Amino acid sequence: MPSKKTEGDQRKHPRYEALEYALLWLDGEADPIRAVIIEIGLGGLQIRARGEAEAGAKGLIQIGTEEAKQLPLRCEVRYCQPANGSGLFAIGVKLRPRGHEERTVVAALVHAAFQRQADRLIS
Repeated sequence: MPSKKTEGDQRKHPRYEALEYALLWLDGEADPIRAVIIEIGLGGLQIRARGEAEAGAKGLIQIGTEEAKQLPLRCEVRYCQPANGSGLFAIGVKLRPRGHEERTVVAALVHAAFQRQADRLIS
């Protein structure tokens, strides 16, 4: 099932639960932020990370799945806030795919997350 929208949520597309490894490479930074994706949708994703990211920062996110084929996707950080006293940060990332190949990768990632959730509901 898609996650529920909260007040002030600006998402245009539903998000689905995910658990994927990712590297967030922000422009101007030498090292990536290592993260775990917890939600994904056609417009973006939410990650958890130990490192902070400034809202508005742009860069690339590389998702460690077969569907992503290791193709880095262009993105922009929408928010970064502490995640419930866990020592991690919740980071909202808007995906900014350019071209058909990148949009196809995003669609495949979202479809895979949707399919995993549907399979769990059925079994």
